[in-house]
This record gives sequence, C-alpha cells and structure tokens, in this order.
Amino acid sequence: MVLVMLAIPGMAVAGAAVILFATVWGAGISPDSISYVQAARNLLMGRGLSVFSPSGELGPLLHFPPLFPVALAAIGIPGVDPAEGARWLNALVFGANITLVGLIVYRATRGSLWIALLSSWLMLASYTMLVIHSTAITEPLFILCVLLTLLLLDAYIERPRLWLLVSTALVAAMGLMTRYIGGALVFTGAWMLFFLNKRTGRSRLRDLVVFVCVSCLPALLWSIRNLYLAGAASDRKLAYHPVTLQQFDVALDALSRWLVPVRLPGMARGAVVFGELLVLVALWALTVVLSRNRARAGSAEPTSSRLQQAFITIFLAYLGFLILSISFFDAATPLDLRMLSPLFVAGLIVLLCLLDRLLHLTENRRVMRPAIIALCALLALSYSISAVAWSVNNHNTGGGYASKAWRQSELLDQIKSMPTNTVIFSNGADAIYWLTGRTAYGLPAKKDINTQSVYENYPAGLASVGDRLKKDDGILVYFDLITWRDYLPSEDELTRALPLKLIKKTGAGAIYRIEQ
Repeated sequence: MVLVMLAIPGMAVAGAAVILFATVWGAGISPDSISYVQAARNLLMGRGLSVFSPSGELGPLLHFPPLFPVALAAIGIPGVDPAEGARWLNALVFGANITLVGLIVYRATRGSLWIALLSSWLMLASYTMLVIHSTAITEPLFILCVLLTLLLLDAYIERPRLWLLVSTALVAAMGLMTRYIGGALVFTGAWMLFFLNKRTGRSRLRDLVVFVCVSCLPALLWSIRNLYLAGAASDRKLAYHPVTLQQFDVALDALSRWLVPVRLPGMARGAVVFGELLVLVALWALTVVLSRNRARAGSAEPTSSRLQQAFITIFLAYLGFLILSISFFDAATPLDLRMLSPLFVAGLIVLLCLLDRLLHLTENRRVMRPAIIALCALLALSYSISAVAWSVNNHNTGGGYASKAWRQSELLDQIKSMPTNTVIFSNGADAIYWLTGRTAYGLPAKKDINTQSVYENYPAGLASVGDRLKKDDGILVYFDLITWRDYLPSEDELTRALPLKLIKKTGAGAIYRIEQ
C-alpha cells in the first residue's frame, strides 16, 4: 500500500522529466510565448511589463495578464533567461498538476486509490497535457490555479476558516491574473460557496463577498494600471462576432485528439468526437438506471461529491466564458488544443468520478464491471503509447518556433548573413526576432483580428511598405510555414500589389526586394 501511495508523486517526477526530455531544444515557442518572454526580459531590464508592437514600437503589456511574465522574470533574477525559465517552470507545474488531479480524484471518490492513480497516469500520458506543458504558454499555470482553488474551496466548505478562504481567493486571483478567462474560476468559486455551502445564509453571503472581492482586486488594479498607461483597460474592443464554422472545425480537431493523438481528416475526427460523446452519454445513462434500481431496492447508493459538481461547473463556466469572449471581445481566439485544455482536465476528473461510481454500482454484475475496468485499461494503454511517440518526436524535432523546421530554415540563415541595418518586413516578424535577434516589421493587416472589421487604410499601409522597401533597399520575407495569419496579405496578394523581385525561394518561403 505504501508503494501505491508513492506512485502519484513518482508520476509527478516522471512527468516533469518527460517535459525536460521533450524540450531539449527549448520550450515550444508560439507567437504568444514571444510576448510573455519579451515582457519578462523587459521587466528584468527595467522597462516594465512591455512588449514590441508589429511596427517595432515598445508599449505596455495590455493584451495579456501579467502573472506568467512576472513569474518568468522572477526565475530570471539569478541570470536564467526567461525562455529557459519557462521550460523549467512548466515542467514543475506539470508535476504539480499530475499530483493535484490524483489528490482531487482520490478526495472526490472518497478514497478510491486505483481511480486516483489512473487519473494521474492519464494526466501524465495525455497528448493534450504534454503539448501545452512543453510550450511557453499560460495554460499550465492556469490549470494549476484551477485545481488548487477548487480543492482548497472544498476543504474550506468542509471546515470553514477565514485564513483558508482568503488564501483560496488569492489563488483564484492568480488564475485571473494568468488568463482573463479566469473569471470562470471566480464564478465557479462563488457558486460553490453559495450553493454547496452548508452554512447559514448570512455566512454564505459573507464568504461569497470575501472571495469575490479578494480574487478580483488584483485584476482591478491591473486594469487601473492599463488605463493610466494606455487609456484603456485592455486592447480588446466590444463587438459582436459569433463563433465561426472554421473555429468549430478546429474545436473538433482538438476534441478528437483527446482520444486519438494525430490529426484526422474532417469526417474521421467528427466520428471520433461523436463516439466520445456517445460513450459519455451511455455511461451517464447507465449510472442513472443503476442508481434508480438501487433506490427502488432500498440500498444506499454513492452520490456525486462536491468536487465532482465543482468540476462540472467549471467545465460549463469555462466553455461559456470562452464563447462569450470569442463572440464579443476576441474573435481571433481559436478553439484549439491549447484553449480547450482546461476542459480536458475538468472532463477527465468528472469522467473518472463517474467511472468510480459505476464500479460501485456494478459490484455484483459479472459483465459490466469487467467491461468498465477493460475500458480504463484500454484508455491508459492508448495514452501511454501516444505519450512515448510524442516525447521521442518532440525530443528530436522541438516545438513551435523552436522546431527543426524553423531552426534549420535557409531563409533565416540568409537573414543572419545580411547587414544588421537591413530593413525587413515579414508575415513572421516575431519568428525573425526570436530566431535571429533582428528587428523586423509586420505587414499591414487587412482586418482587425479581434473584431474582424476591415481596415479601410489597408491599401495605403501596403503602399507605404513598398515605399519603405524601395527607399531603404529592404527585403520582404514571406514564410509559408505560417498558415494561421489570414488577416495578413497572402504572398500572391503581395506580388500583385507591389513590384517585387524574387531573391530566394525555399520550401519554407521566399525573400523579395522591390524592383528599382
């Protein structure tokens, strides 16, 4: 039994080791990662939390909350570069998340050790979790705040102490200062304190007010800072732009990878997601039927725990806040693996609590119980195989802008060989900055990515790019590797609008100059 109890900490250590092994080329770097690392570096250099705009101007960090860059800067105080700090931070956070999921499931199932071990193992071997924890992004830290907040709130409701409530609210505040969608966490905490709390009405209301005020205060102060420095609480604008079919298709891809860790064609991934939903509905229906049979027989039956209800609530709240954010504030938010990762964790906890309840309800059934155990074993085996394959592949190639395709790009080698004062415009200005240290300017956008409104001054902006390239004998670098910036002009649009002369063409893109 002692060895079994040590298995969860052992898996936590293994998870951290897997991330460090898979990120031997550095943490995966996305465009958002560059902003986080850049803000951390600027903070260490005394410039405050600031980032460079596509036009090369330094301005205050507005688009993202501050906690992740501040954490990277704190790691950088002894001299560790924030990019390397992100790698180690996410490895440690992965270990913590593996441990917390195991503890939460153990508590939610009232001591079901084997289900708790399975939950930690599925966290460790999950393709979704491996991808996000190997990348310098905010989701791992946000998931840690979610898990810790709901676990502490459950402990507070069981045994109320003011210091524990305030501490829990501070953890929720960290979640909100990691990602703005942390408002879903504050909502879930308030819901738990009001509806799952057995205290008197006045005490419940007091708990709710204390929790909401403490958890929202840092975000309020951050908004005041933004208003003072930039005249706006955020760079997002209010407008209506509903979720698109393209975003829905991306969501299907992410959901299918919860079960099959490879990109599937449209019909196949739709079938996989439909199958996942069908199995969940079947398991839930079976639970309802067996519970009613027990009730009719007068036998005691296991009930949903407070933590299980809490994670159902955070699942629904996070999904609701995400749809509201896309529909009114940030139309460019993709419903991808990264954005849906907190839903995976909440769904995993709820699913395993459901399976544990089914195991109790089918104790005397010779067919159903072995079938449920076989389902769990199959899930663990398939996750394990995909985890090994992903870890080896990521170890060999790297991820994001740290991947082999970017590190060995001929275009970037060509840029490095040019004079340092060369004027560069590109659809991958952030990649050039990250991989060469050169300052590059972004191309004019055709539309506002947050509101999807068309820029009327786009033609003038494109003409000014041509004038600058001609005046300074600059270059235009177009990366075919970048496929996600549909708000920028395509290579074909650029060659039609500007008198471009091809200098170098590779499989990764091309370099152009203006014909003199």
